[in-house]
Amino acid sequence: MKVRNDPKFASLVRKKIIDVYTAESNVSNAKRAKESLWHVSDLVFPRQTYYNIVQGRKVTDTAIGFWFTGKAYHAELQRVLGAKYAEVEAKWGSVVAHIDHLDRVLIEIKTSRKWTIPELPAPHYIRQAGYYCAMTGKKQAKIVVVYPTSGRTRKGTKSSTVEVGAWELSFTAQDLKVIQADMNDTIRAIEGAVKKKDPGSLPPVPDWLLKDFDRPEPGDYDEKDDMRQPFNFSTLAVKYV
Repeated sequence: MKVRNDPKFASLVRKKIIDVYTAESNVSNAKRAKESLWHVSDLVFPRQTYYNIVQGRKVTDTAIGFWFTGKAYHAELQRVLGAKYAEVEAKWGSVVAHIDHLDRVLIEIKTSRKWTIPELPAPHYIRQAGYYCAMTGKKQAKIVVVYPTSGRTRKGTKSSTVEVGAWELSFTAQDLKVIQADMNDTIRAIEGAVKKKDPGSLPPVPDWLLKDFDRPEPGDYDEKDDMRQPFNFSTLAVKYV
């Protein structure tokens, strides 16, 4: 028998993935624009949303790599938890959300390529789950993160293990009101930035989110600051216990 590396076919498969995801993204974006709706993901990283609006949403090889594996883990975990409670649609004003899982507990599912499980969840995980709670009135949420490369080593001498991390968020009724105000403030800030063609008033984001855009400003994102104030414009106090 013969075994031959076939990079040409691998490229064709990758192109097929990109073409399908691009088409699906275009349909979804056109639908939201026609209905004048914002998606929760638009509010999580408002500076990225600014560039999506001004320069067009990018579907890149890097993005595909994350989406493809993330969607697979999402779908399987949703099936295990109960598929009938997956992708629950919620609307609040002009904002629409599709919650990963909502039965008695609101669950936000994420996939991370970090090699170790951090002590605290990423600020944007908290932001997205908090927005869902503000939209539904839920005072608690779970963040569940799948780490498919946990335990990996740089030298490749140890196999990766798939691990799961989880955190619980708790909000008061006043917290949810503050987050609702933050959502409105974020929308107004994005609209104002687009009108002025200047993203300077929008919160900075990690460089990897904007590397595919033609942007003049330097990266000034600080995860420690973001962790202290995980919502975009609110002064909500966050206590990690």
